[in-house]
Amino acid sequence: MNNYIEILRGCSTVIMTYLSQQAADKLLMSLFLGDRVYLDPKNSVYEEHRNQGLVFRNINDLVTDQPLLSSLLDTESVKTNRNILQSSKGRASHQQITEELISALIKIKKQKALNSEGVY
Repeated sequence: MNNYIEILRGCSTVIMTYLSQQAADKLLMSLFLGDRVYLDPKNSVYEEHRNQGLVFRNINDLVTDQPLLSSLLDTESVKTNRNILQSSKGRASHQQITEELISALIKIKKQKALNSEGVY
């Protein structure tokens, strides 16, 4: 995986033509690394990522504006993508979700214990 990340770091543009969610981790990694990403609007994650505020381009933009391929993603867009990904996919986000899940399971377990004792 480290070799693959090094390859991605050497890229400034990533074009993803697939329509399913395959390679979602590579898509997110490319966005986090600051690559200019082009995604097909028919892709199953296109709208979800667009609604999250992630900055990427429609693959059809390449037809009308080919010089885009040689331009880098601006610094503000890179920061935006990193902030969104860290808050939604980062360790703190996963820790919060895990803590909420554990709390819900403990509550369910306590309720079942009370119900089995005949206390309602």
